[in-house]
Amino acid sequence: MNVVTNHSTHVLVVGSGIIGGAISLALLRKGVSVCQIRPLSGRRESASLAAGAMLGAFAEVTADKNSALDQEETAFRVRSSSLYPEWLAELSALSGSAIDSGMGTFIVANTFGRHDLRNIQAIERELARFGSPYQTVDECDVPGYHPNERYLPRKILWLPQEGFVDTVALMSALDAATESHPRFSHENCWVDRLMLRSGKVCGVVLPDGRELEGDHVVLAAGVGTQALLEALPDEARLSSPRLMPGKGTSLILETSEHFPHVLRSPNRDFACGIHVVPRGKGRIYVGATNRTASCPGTSTGASVEEVHDLLHEVVHEFNTSLDSATIESIRVGSRPICVDGYPLVGSTECPGLSLATGTYRNGVLMAPLIGLIIASEIVGDSIDEANPFSPRGRKLRDDTLSSSALFKSGAEGIVSFLPSPHGALPYKRSEELSGFLHTLLSMALKDGDELESLRQEARRLLQSQPMNESFAQLFFMLGEHQAVG
Repeated sequence: MNVVTNHSTHVLVVGSGIIGGAISLALLRKGVSVCQIRPLSGRRESASLAAGAMLGAFAEVTADKNSALDQEETAFRVRSSSLYPEWLAELSALSGSAIDSGMGTFIVANTFGRHDLRNIQAIERELARFGSPYQTVDECDVPGYHPNERYLPRKILWLPQEGFVDTVALMSALDAATESHPRFSHENCWVDRLMLRSGKVCGVVLPDGRELEGDHVVLAAGVGTQALLEALPDEARLSSPRLMPGKGTSLILETSEHFPHVLRSPNRDFACGIHVVPRGKGRIYVGATNRTASCPGTSTGASVEEVHDLLHEVVHEFNTSLDSATIESIRVGSRPICVDGYPLVGSTECPGLSLATGTYRNGVLMAPLIGLIIASEIVGDSIDEANPFSPRGRKLRDDTLSSSALFKSGAEGIVSFLPSPHGALPYKRSEELSGFLHTLLSMALKDGDELESLRQEARRLLQSQPMNESFAQLFFMLGEHQAVG
């Protein structure tokens, strides 16, 4: 086997996205030699290039994510956002190219989103807690906003300090900034597996059999990180939660409608709601869907349903004149989602190995701070930034799958997702269906005498009546028991 020993390459960074580039640049700043292993062909399905790249530290807040760790994640986003202006200026100077970016985000809670108002109120609370400026505005003050009358706004917030960046220009600048450095090299390929020596990660093996050695390896390969971790021998396996792919579909539209700022809804239906991001004169980005692993439509291509949902929502909720826009391109990317819902950032219990993944929808925003944390840990520099997302000894909480709050949130999300894109269910059917699903989830995943008696009652009903007549009674009976647990 051909062995390539390059003692000037101290750190190997595996990943072709924005986070891998940010880590490489941060390490170079600290005097470290870097080899970034980045398969450029893999960028076609990367989360970075498919992202709308809203720099939404507060816009990502939702009412059902209010734990102490959720608040730490918000603080993490806010801190990384504060690094962005200087980071972009540095990249522009190093690369010699401009990076299209802008400031200002409008968040619209309308009558279509069942939980829009609740989520926008949660956003307001966090803005007030951090002292970040915002104001409530009238719909006529929002450039480009002309919704269908069935989707009128209930509340609109203007966040002047939340902006956006063009990821294509950002990736190009990152590549140019690192490639011009004398201590940087790169390999345009995937990684086959990690190398271990005496229990320490000491490099990687490439598909052609070559071995690259390094003092440290950083896995920033998005969802591809999971396969490399699973290939580790048992004695080196990590305790950190698994990663899943979250497929996101987005569109680039050509239009004469003018959107100078981000226009978005609060997060909805397990995703980031509908949003428009400026992409230069005459072009806008529209996103984005989310389909996690094992769900229908997780193929690498965009489905008809996904494209239809995006177009229906952006035309009806934001601007009816977009019905005449031209679809320039359809983009699909795979976001890395950790099963506990939080990023994995930092050194692991396996010597010589760090992780930087699991950032879900916030990878572009978090990149500068993640790069700083990883680089500082590797060289042993002290850092003022708190890192609540260390992989060391991190396990899925025992109560994650038995949480009544999780069942409630999941059931409401499913119900909100089902009638899209045509609107709400009639009468109070959405609340009834949420209650029904909540109880079914509890019955399937929780134990307890009260739940067992409910199971027995449901079985007696099914045995005593014709099946088709029993289901309606089951629906209402289980819906009334939604508070169980």
